[in-house]
Amino acid sequence: MLVRACAERVVPEIEVSAWVIDDTGIPKVGSHSPGVKRQYSGTLGKVDSCQITVSLHAAGSRGTAPLGWALYLPEEWCGDGPRREKAKIPEGVTFKTKPQLATALAAQAADWEIPRAPILADQAYGDDTAFRTGLHDLKLTYLVAVSPQLGVFEPGTGFNRLLKKSPA
Repeated sequence: MLVRACAERVVPEIEVSAWVIDDTGIPKVGSHSPGVKRQYSGTLGKVDSCQITVSLHAAGSRGTAPLGWALYLPEEWCGDGPRREKAKIPEGVTFKTKPQLATALAAQAADWEIPRAPILADQAYGDDTAFRTGLHDLKLTYLVAVSPQLGVFEPGTGFNRLLKKSPA
């Protein structure tokens, strides 16, 4: 794979300090390009007709290098057979959330011969428990933003439950 070959050559040279996950909106008009719909795009700063891609990049003091990217395919695209066929979306492609796509990109890059670095991501990813668990399971370090409503606990925190006895 070309992306892997480039990453394995370039990433060691950029003094990587982080892997960065983000998504990007690509303005698109019409309904025939895969994944196009009216959706929020942080890139555009509003809801508009666009495609969304999820990407993973290595960032270092000497530059950046792409580690992978994936097209976000909204659920309505996944369930519309004729539309999928017209857009040439393979049958095996199923709906995945942006955090699921990002986890898959991180898992792929973790298997390469490149320096690992903490993964950085915004709240859209950090609030997703499955995303954080996936990174943990891959033994990847991460630093992600979370919303104020999300509970965060120190490593090693124990939770004791009080068991109520039924009245006799």
